[in-house]
Amino acid sequence: MNKLLLILSSLLLFSCNNQSIKKKKVDKIVFANAIYLGTETMEKAEAMAIHKGKIVYYGSKDSVLYYYKSNQIDSIDGFVYPGFIDAHCHFWGLAKTLLEVDLTGCKSWAELLDRCKKFEEKNPNSPIVGRGWDESLWVNEYPNKKDLDSIFPTKAVFLKRVDGHAGIANSITLQIAEIDKNTRVSGGSVVLSKDKKPTGILIDNALDLVNKFFKDPAEKEMCGALIEAGRICNSFGLTSIADAGLEPRQIEIIDSLIRDNKIHLRMYAMLTYSPQNLAYAVQKGKIVQDHLRVHSFKFFADGALGSAGAKLKQPYCGSHQYHNGLILSDIVEMESAFKTILNIDFQAHTHCIGDSANLFILDLYNKTLANKADKRWRVEHAQIVDPKDLNKFETNSNIFPSIQPIHATSDMRWAEDRLCSHRMGSAYAYKALLNSSKKVAIGTDFPVESPNTIENFYAAVARKNKDHIPEKGFLPAQKLSRKETFLGMTNWAAYTLFMDDIVGSLQSGKMADYIVMDKDILQCSEKEILKSKILGVYQNGENILP
Repeated sequence: MNKLLLILSSLLLFSCNNQSIKKKKVDKIVFANAIYLGTETMEKAEAMAIHKGKIVYYGSKDSVLYYYKSNQIDSIDGFVYPGFIDAHCHFWGLAKTLLEVDLTGCKSWAELLDRCKKFEEKNPNSPIVGRGWDESLWVNEYPNKKDLDSIFPTKAVFLKRVDGHAGIANSITLQIAEIDKNTRVSGGSVVLSKDKKPTGILIDNALDLVNKFFKDPAEKEMCGALIEAGRICNSFGLTSIADAGLEPRQIEIIDSLIRDNKIHLRMYAMLTYSPQNLAYAVQKGKIVQDHLRVHSFKFFADGALGSAGAKLKQPYCGSHQYHNGLILSDIVEMESAFKTILNIDFQAHTHCIGDSANLFILDLYNKTLANKADKRWRVEHAQIVDPKDLNKFETNSNIFPSIQPIHATSDMRWAEDRLCSHRMGSAYAYKALLNSSKKVAIGTDFPVESPNTIENFYAAVARKNKDHIPEKGFLPAQKLSRKETFLGMTNWAAYTLFMDDIVGSLQSGKMADYIVMDKDILQCSEKEILKSKILGVYQNGENILP
């Protein structure tokens, strides 16, 4: 009897307390088919409450309504994910391409020339500057400037390869830059023909001889292009991006556009390494704000595999044999810079493609970070890593690979021609990298690739391009699971950028940056992934899609 009375009393007390709970008013309550929180345990919720731009609660629909009330309730017939993060891209570069000749996807040299002619018709007073050509789409050898000289005998032409590590200039441009057959460049090359004349092709650091004569467009034009680039990023579900290499003034311009609500992205900006920018960082210190983070530097160890500038342990194969690539930076200067940025608590992000470059940087990172904790330095691309060097990620919890799965499915046409079959097991080995490092950050490297997050997701989990080729996947043993890819585009990306305090998951206290999709890309059939659509993109709880 006493036990029964106790139970009845408890129930009565609970009922009274329940009725006395005062619901908190919030700006918005969201219901959805499923809300993926972005945690490593892959938690899901039915609803979440948002107030002042942040997640304040998540759980079942009943529990959210039990504690919260709102005048705005979004009932979504779709699936909610944390806003995607592009962990390695070139936002300024994407904007700049909108003002230049777009050479992406040219299927012949003739098509490239035709696009240049059309650009000149619309821009008769401008030099012809562009980017995006890829000789492997027509012939697997570099073009020659002869046609450019014939069509544009008095106008400067400078066209960069898709990877940005090679370019072709016509004779007028070479004259302006004072480049001839005797020009030598540390960490770069001026390609000569069989009769020892410049072909117009410039590799890696040789591009800098020309770059200084082709300045960015006027600031007003660039601002308009940056705003459009922001819209493009948002359309692919991106709410945060990491730009891999900016100058201080470029960061200031982007910052002003974000503050004026003309760009709806959170920006993690890597300063391009130079002695001047290092001095700037030492003087200014870290910038840590909700919309802008500046506390890192972008370095280059080597060039790109496509333009045969990646530094390999053994010589290239095929048409690029007899050399093994380029180291682009002064090793002593880089080691000194690493020590300085460590002292001011900045991060290092170093471009490494070849297995030799990766070994060099992994050893230098380990030396610099010995006995340090929670520094989160990254190896950008980590494209070819000797399997016996993978343990250098595993033994240092400060070091993470930053990968771009879509590179694998773009490069698969010619990768074996550069590496030979015996080295393919060390290339684009994303699963092996994850097994060693426990986390990977995933990006697209746009505008080298498209900023299309769904194609990048598909490339990671299927190892196929958007045409579902190859049938069994390219080097399929290196596929990432959907969970791993999802975390690499959200939680892990935020962690490696020190942004996990505000984004990367939809946990209480984080910013309400989320996207809505019509399909559950974590559960649907593989082919359905590419058919999925982004229905809404939210930053601070507000839809930023037009």
